[in-house]
Amino acid sequence: SGCLTDREESISAADSMGADYYIEVDLKKYLKNLTPEEFIFKVKDQYNVSIINVGEDFRFGKGAEGSVDTLRELAHKYSYEVNVVPFYVYKDEKVSSSRIRESLASGDVVSACEMLGRRYQIKGKVIYGKEIGRSIDFPTANITTEKFLPRKGVYLTKTCFDGKYHYGITNVGLRPTVNVDGSERPNIETHLLGFDGDIYGKEINVSFIEFIRDEKRFGSLAELRTQIKMDRDAANKMIPGVYKPEGL
Repeated sequence: SGCLTDREESISAADSMGADYYIEVDLKKYLKNLTPEEFIFKVKDQYNVSIINVGEDFRFGKGAEGSVDTLRELAHKYSYEVNVVPFYVYKDEKVSSSRIRESLASGDVVSACEMLGRRYQIKGKVIYGKEIGRSIDFPTANITTEKFLPRKGVYLTKTCFDGKYHYGITNVGLRPTVNVDGSERPNIETHLLGFDGDIYGKEINVSFIEFIRDEKRFGSLAELRTQIKMDRDAANKMIPGVYKPEGL
């Protein structure tokens, strides 16, 4: 479960494409009772749309009975144009939210980035944790999220806050070395490379660049510290040649 794009990201994307208004419609409420034509009438009457942009497999109305063909058949009657956006294809296969989730679930954040057109990112307010990272000289910024979580493990990431970007290593998961009773929910824990300031309470945005390793349990904090040093070294070697999608 969990979304791939939250409300704030959706609004930002619409704004970047020049949208003047962003209107949230309770589609489930419409789809539950309205026939396809009733649905179109409602949208036209309330929002006075002149162009409807949809994907090739768009379905709407009660029982998902409406299709692109339905939109075209009713276009003249309700005075609107239909613009059908072709499927976006990546590696000879149609891109879909389920396919992006599968890539994230396998740790392939590079492919997920290609399909999304941007790096997968998780935003949240830095919360107080057990400060175990600080005790072994690797302070971390901890956030929680309702978004879809990538595969449990350690990643090279880029974190933004206060308008500045910092590379880091991020652990996604249950922190098995210190969460011995399994009582904690999965979280996102980021160590920022070359940064040791206080960012508790700040809103940070963590973008996933590349998978480093799976999450695992260590026999002691000393072993964990040694592994984090190795993770940091691996991340620093990756940075000069990291995949950079257009605009990032």
